[in-house]
Amino acid sequence: MSGPVAAALSVILVLGGAVSAAHPEPARTVLLNGILHVTWKRTACPVGTPGHESCLLEVGRGAMTGLGKSTERYILVLSKRDTRCPQVRFNVALTLTGKGTIDATATSVRCVKLRADVTTVAFTIVGGTDAFTSASGGGSISESRPGVGAQTDTWRGRVALSR
Repeated sequence: MSGPVAAALSVILVLGGAVSAAHPEPARTVLLNGILHVTWKRTACPVGTPGHESCLLEVGRGAMTGLGKSTERYILVLSKRDTRCPQVRFNVALTLTGKGTIDATATSVRCVKLRADVTTVAFTIVGGTDAFTSASGGGSISESRPGVGAQTDTWRGRVALSR
């Protein structure tokens, strides 16, 4: 093909590519539900944490429904523990075997009961690696403590993945 028809076809193909690049495909949402069995122990707090706060290293293993084997790791920072309104916060890395890692932040919005059987905190996804590089979303993590040094984390939420 040559001449005006070929030139017109080239312009259409180039413009078509530009339009699709300007309008990326919408994100796909995946449920993030699972149970992880956690062990924890006291640890040094991250640099910059005020001296009156306590920290726990928490590592959990289990599975996320439909996403497979999972491992979570975070340092839980307990602040205001000597007050009537203790609070927790942490940055968590949730690694999904063969898929990548989801990075999230979690902070209690109310006082937590230190001796409670279950504590629930909201989390916000802030990115990740591999399939989760530009992930967003959120949900809740409920921590149940059957004994000293052990707990179960139940994740409930959604993760939006760009295509």
